[in-house]
Amino acid sequence: MAETLSRPVGIVRGSERPSWMPKPINDFNDLAKVITLLRAIPKREGGKKEDWENPANMPAIPINGGSCPQELADAIFDFQVFWRDQGALQVVDGVVDPGKHTLAKMNALVASLGAGVGGMSNVAPATPGARPVSQLAVINANAGKFGRSGGISQNDLMTADAAGVLLNRKLIDPPELEPIIRAGLFPLLVGFSSGPMSGHVNVIHGFDSTKGEVDAMEPWFPDPSKDANFELIRAAGAPVYQNKSTGAPFVFTGTHVRRPLSYYTSRPLSGKFIVAIPASLSFP
Repeated sequence: MAETLSRPVGIVRGSERPSWMPKPINDFNDLAKVITLLRAIPKREGGKKEDWENPANMPAIPINGGSCPQELADAIFDFQVFWRDQGALQVVDGVVDPGKHTLAKMNALVASLGAGVGGMSNVAPATPGARPVSQLAVINANAGKFGRSGGISQNDLMTADAAGVLLNRKLIDPPELEPIIRAGLFPLLVGFSSGPMSGHVNVIHGFDSTKGEVDAMEPWFPDPSKDANFELIRAAGAPVYQNKSTGAPFVFTGTHVRRPLSYYTSRPLSGKFIVAIPASLSFP
């Protein structure tokens, strides 16, 4: 399915952009979509597939959006220059606009390459060389532990089969989380308090000690609460987002995000955090 944007993404360059055109807003969801598209397109086609194959090399976007990382801005500009030189684009202004030529070209390339960008199984693993596993595969491997909406209890999370991956798991007090992250015990699964489901899980796979920020895999993307076509209901007691017209469930794709360390350390779940690391590592 072709990606759509709500608002322009990028940093304006040169004088080719008319003054009446809207300025880049750089909404978080839109930034992530453009990164995902460029990440699916190989360099021979003007994209960043090889450069961004490792999630650690992807541009880090602020959780609330509002600004475009320079690396992403450069990638957009280079993509436009590449296809201008091929005669496929005319305007090179450093911005991807909703419904315009640059976005159409990106979508066409992804479709022609068969490099679909949707589905949890297409979110890159947190560690290079790791085998991607879909969320449904994990749920199917744990019959009876996951609810209808995909939720899982704290106790079941401590024992769930992570698609054959052996994990050391631990229930820790809030002050213990930061030292584990600073020690670089990655990938680190962390269960914390967030969102309408109350409890949530991310996989942290990087930490920038100079900025106090972490890189994480976020399955709650796009955010259904921002889509007017969906509403939160209770299905068999569980909260579920469904389409107001068709009743179809919301489809999450997942993405990689960069957040302040405090985003996690300040959100214990019932006074604790659930953490898990590869069996080859040990907790401090």
